[in-house]
Amino acid sequence: MTVMIHSKYGYEPPEWVQADARLDRWYKDKRRAKQHGAFSLGKNKEEAIMNFGEAIKALKLGKRVARKGWNGEHQFIFLVDGDLLSDAVGYTDADLGNSLEDCSDALAIYTSNKVVQVGWLASQTDMLADDWVVFE
Repeated sequence: MTVMIHSKYGYEPPEWVQADARLDRWYKDKRRAKQHGAFSLGKNKEEAIMNFGEAIKALKLGKRVARKGWNGEHQFIFLVDGDLLSDAVGYTDADLGNSLEDCSDALAIYTSNKVVQVGWLASQTDMLADDWVVFE
């Protein structure tokens, strides 16, 4: 016999209750996205609202991302390939025992002052924000 759970819709199997909970979370995310203006950008252009984890995935795919909550206009972050960074630096130090061929990838920000700063660090507010968008 299947165990039934009392939910807001009556008695249901556990799978249905879990599906309802997932659907409720999905609706909540859609409402939050709409609240932030994700689906009212004009010219029938939709913009996906992401969390920080999704923004990192977009960066790794070569996209530029920004927060809707940032004050700087046209400000975004992007991923700098470590190989390109080591070529750009072109620095070798005998004390290190190697060249800078092993630079790791880094985040950079294009600021509202039209300056690129390599080594962008996310604040706790940035990491917990749900208003990340792909910058185009």
